[in-house]
Amino acid sequence: MNITADRPSGWANHFHNKIMPEPNSGCWLWTGALNNKGYGVFHINGKMRLAHRVAWEVDNGSVPAGLEIDHLCRTRSCVNPQHMEAVTHHENVLRGGNAHKQFCKRGHPLSGHNLNLGTDGSRQCRACAHIRYTRLTAAQIARRRTVSLKYYYANKTR
Repeated sequence: MNITADRPSGWANHFHNKIMPEPNSGCWLWTGALNNKGYGVFHINGKMRLAHRVAWEVDNGSVPAGLEIDHLCRTRSCVNPQHMEAVTHHENVLRGGNAHKQFCKRGHPLSGHNLNLGTDGSRQCRACAHIRYTRLTAAQIARRRTVSLKYYYANKTR
């Protein structure tokens, strides 16, 4: 690990102490704090940074403009620069787990009429989006009328 090669003291030692190599995959797992999406976070000079980006920058320099770091190993807590590649956002989305799924988490098909495609290549289940919209609308209506959701759904006419 050459994280400490250029900076043998200070934040680099602290960073190095939060890495645990995983022998089977080759990942360097981040043992420090994780954000709500599962990516490692690290503070340098009072600024919070994504740990995998810090590792990338120490090994490869800055991330080129217009690109983002893709985890080739698909492990968000991995900080091994050899498991990362700088790619466009579109490419990163296409490589993500959702790009090859045939069904959403509720079992709806992710194809044909039921598939919404974002401009960045993201894929969304149209049926689930409709369910989310319906629930949100019902909650808003119930709040405005000060009627419980249970009462609203029980008396809802179709």
